[in-house]
Amino acid sequence: MVNNSTEKQLGGATGKGFMPGQSGNPAGRPKGTLSLLTILKEELANIPEELKDKPIEEKKDWARVIVGKWIHNAGVKGEQPSIDKMVDRIDGPVKQEIEHSGGIDVLMKLDPKEEELLKQLIESRKK
Repeated sequence: MVNNSTEKQLGGATGKGFMPGQSGNPAGRPKGTLSLLTILKEELANIPEELKDKPIEEKKDWARVIVGKWIHNAGVKGEQPSIDKMVDRIDGPVKQEIEHSGGIDVLMKLDPKEEELLKQLIESRKK
């Protein structure tokens, strides 16, 4: 059923979505709530006084300990899925390597002009 009216329609395939330009969460996140990343940043910002003048490598070691404890505690509480999601959002999902061996047979029907262009392209790549 096609609606040809000029009125704005609700979005999505079902027509039950949001109006164009309308937010799905107009109130936003409630004020005062903290994300996991915000909490982690705050923890990392509280660098001990004795490390403030130390080389960056010592500061990194301290940060690794904080992050390690944080992840360990979340894992103990059974929050592994939330850790995975957080890491995916910070660093992006892990790239999956796919290996392929063998050839790929492709059959194409080319007209003589396309065939000649393809031959020229292949020859130019060999040089």
